[in-house]
Amino acid sequence: MFFKKRKDSFVAYAKKIRWMLDKGNHDMALARYDRLKDYYDLMDSEKQSMYESEFNSLMNQLILYLKLEELDLLVKGDDIDLMRDGLNEVEYLLNETSGISPSYFGFVNSKRKKLLKEFNCKLVMSELDSLLKKVHKLKDEQNFDQALHMFPKVMDKYKELREYSSDTSELYKQLMTLRDFLKMQLLEFEAHSKVAKVNVRTLKKSLKKKDPEGARALYKDIFG
Repeated sequence: MFFKKRKDSFVAYAKKIRWMLDKGNHDMALARYDRLKDYYDLMDSEKQSMYESEFNSLMNQLILYLKLEELDLLVKGDDIDLMRDGLNEVEYLLNETSGISPSYFGFVNSKRKKLLKEFNCKLVMSELDSLLKKVHKLKDEQNFDQALHMFPKVMDKYKELREYSSDTSELYKQLMTLRDFLKMQLLEFEAHSKVAKVNVRTLKKSLKKKDPEGARALYKDIFG
């Protein structure tokens, strides 16, 4: 080993790491993860049993910081399932770890809440995108009434998004523009359908009266 074996090595090193975590020197504490384990492994079984709770507590606290750093990267991506798994790991470790100082607990809990908010924002945005894809598909199929029927769900999801994001004004304008477009298209579609029904009846009458010229004009008016 590159360090001396002393009876108090683990105790002194554990105290140093706790101090670093408490003072916000989290990276420095994490860098000492392996050496802490080495000091613990050097002790006999009786000593290990004596300090097992302290060892597990510190190891979990260091892993907590590592998991938060990993989660920070995950929430910048698009994999919702990985984000959810990461949050569950942090939640589990936080609940299972005892002996966390108030200062370090405050840091961990604050960062967890921040990342949870970012995750919820991504999740709701993903669900909103999914609804809008269905609305646009119906629009492209000219099912304007069904597309409008889905809009209350879209707006409910938008309201939910506002709980996690303050910058939604542009999205709101886009949603209102889409809704107004669908309303206009539906009105035009229904108006055209009503006229077409009347003209089809007139076309049939023209054909019965053997008026081919009138029938051709009506056919062109109805079907373009």
